[in-house]
Amino acid sequence: EATVAVTLSADPGRTVTIPITKTNQGGATSADYSGVPASVAFNSGETSKSFTFAAVADTVDDDNESVKLTFGTLPAGVSAGSVDETTISIDDDDPSRPDPPQAKTFSLSRMASATEGNNAALAITLSENAPTSGVAFRVTPSYSTIGTGNADSSDVGAITSPVTVADGNSTLDITIPIEDDKVDEDNESLTVTIATDALGWSKAGDGLDTATVTIIDDDTSRVTVSPTTLSVAEGGSKTYAVVLDSKPTASVTVEAASQDTGAVTVAPASRTFTPDDWNTPQSFNVAGVEDAGYADESVTIRHSVTSADTKYSGIAAQSVTVRVNDNDTRPPPPPPPPPTIAPPANLKAVPGAHQGLPTLIVTYDALPSGRTVALQVKLASTAGFPTPVAGNSYPAGVSSVTSLTTAARTVLIGLSPGTAYDVRAHAYDGSLNMSASTSPQRATTWTVPDKPTSLDADGGSRRLRVTWEEPQDKGGAGAVITACLVRWRTAAVPSTNTPAGSWNANNGVRTDTAISHAISGLTNGRRYDVEVAALNGIDPGSGWSAVQGTPLAPTPVSTPTPTATAIPIPVPMATATPVPTATPTPVPMATPTPSPVPTATATLAPTSTATATQTPAPTVTPIPSATVTPTPSVATTPLPVPTTTPTGTAIPTPTPAPTPTPEPALTSTPAPMETPTSVPTAIPTAPPPPGESETGLRSLWWPAILATVFAILLILSIKRLRRRMRRIWDRIRRLPRT
Repeated sequence: EATVAVTLSADPGRTVTIPITKTNQGGATSADYSGVPASVAFNSGETSKSFTFAAVADTVDDDNESVKLTFGTLPAGVSAGSVDETTISIDDDDPSRPDPPQAKTFSLSRMASATEGNNAALAITLSENAPTSGVAFRVTPSYSTIGTGNADSSDVGAITSPVTVADGNSTLDITIPIEDDKVDEDNESLTVTIATDALGWSKAGDGLDTATVTIIDDDTSRVTVSPTTLSVAEGGSKTYAVVLDSKPTASVTVEAASQDTGAVTVAPASRTFTPDDWNTPQSFNVAGVEDAGYADESVTIRHSVTSADTKYSGIAAQSVTVRVNDNDTRPPPPPPPPPTIAPPANLKAVPGAHQGLPTLIVTYDALPSGRTVALQVKLASTAGFPTPVAGNSYPAGVSSVTSLTTAARTVLIGLSPGTAYDVRAHAYDGSLNMSASTSPQRATTWTVPDKPTSLDADGGSRRLRVTWEEPQDKGGAGAVITACLVRWRTAAVPSTNTPAGSWNANNGVRTDTAISHAISGLTNGRRYDVEVAALNGIDPGSGWSAVQGTPLAPTPVSTPTPTATAIPIPVPMATATPVPTATPTPVPMATPTPSPVPTATATLAPTSTATATQTPAPTVTPIPSATVTPTPSVATTPLPVPTTTPTGTAIPTPTPAPTPTPEPALTSTPAPMETPTSVPTAIPTAPPPPGESETGLRSLWWPAILATVFAILLILSIKRLRRRMRRIWDRIRRLPRT
């Protein structure tokens, strides 16, 4: 024997169970020793417990064996100390014997399951048939207290033990009876172990002497109501019963409530079930209420369930439908009045808008004094009008605007946008004699318009001029664009990871000009996001159309002083460099600002006008197709003639050239230039054809240039005129309609 002590470092202050795990080594089996418990329990105030390990004396000559004892899964708040295991050796004292015959082993099926109220079946299997005396086994259930889903002894019936495998048999079925506890709970499990004292028999391997049995729960937390329909007369009463379908772990309260206490009452207000009387039905009394009406009524009694048992708390329970049979005698209906009233004439319904919402304006001819018009309105998608009554009949949410309604007009609000409605009318007098109904008039309410189109943003100095076109779909038949919303912000710059700025106004700035808006106070050279939405009186208006634009600073005009006199050669393919401060004329055929025109030995500074005339040298006039290319150097192709050395300094006289007024959207930004420091290289070109002089060529260019400029000016004037006419037309269309 050996004494094993288990100690705690401190008073646990509560009951603590320390599980003990056994590991057989060197061929040891559970039959070789006893006294090792599955766990050691400490009560409050206890810090040391011990148990006695006893080696079983046998007559088998075997090797020395040992058993390793360790802690299992420790409970919360307890951890293993520095010595968390011990090994106990079992020294064999039997003399050596011849090798025994082949071991005889047994095993138990590893698992089984059964529904509550049934038996779980396990099987013992021997490696060979049992001898004449049979092989007896002890069958022992064990129940864990760690974790959840563990069965206890109340879940299992009486287990037969011991059981014997009879002579000549190698298997035996054993049954584990499962109790039906009537409690709705999760599935549970337990462990069953077999052992035998028969000489020479051992388990076939570790764990082959145990099996896990799963108990499948078949109970449901439910409230049964019977019957679920009742028929009671006014002043009469009947009952119905409720009962629980499974045993609760706490009291369960079922509350009953009539949905119309003016027709049906129910008593008492609730019934309570306990774990002791859960399966005893309890009743509610239902009474019909006397009233002065003539119609039968149907009332629902609903139930709610509350309990500390989570399986029952808040579950749904069946309702009871009570039909109350009326016991009053209905008087005969009055005879129908004769149809002596004419219906309203000229009924019309047209869409409109009021305070951002769609309306229908219903008009009709005024009725004689003492007559009243009743309107009936329905969705066109629904079938049939209601029966005419002495009053208006509108769909839910629809009403009329009292301040806008007259004797011959009704303005309806609360309508859905873009929806078709049918409207009809009838008239009635003070005696509620009604006319026939008019033919229905169908009208579709306005909805929000589409987005503006052709959005553009032209840059000026610290400003953008935004233009657009009205959407094709303005929100419905007869709808007009009454105003637009414009908003802007600085655009994002991906190259510097700069995000877009905030909108000047999230809902935009309202502009009554339907196709243009000027934005000022911007930063030149900074790109902006601009968005425009259209309004037609229906909130919130259209979606946003987007464009980007960049304000551009005006380019000042400078007058440089010429520094040298040279004879420029008018070469059609000359490539010139624009002056940094010069603004090129936006007309495609306009004369560009001249750049320095050098000879082979000197550089000429540019004049301040589009065409420079120098004395005494001839005037440089580029052909209409000359291309202005911003490059860091200037290359000029002269004729192959000898270089003329200037004999003096001549002051160039600038000659004004016709300059058309540019459209704001055509402003361009000239690229910066570098002042050339080297002498240009002259590339000879072919002279004019025989018989044509340079002056003759110039005389042909000027008419073409003037004609082109005139045509462009005419096109620009027509474009401005079209825009003005469009603005005038938009204002006319926004005038109030009568």
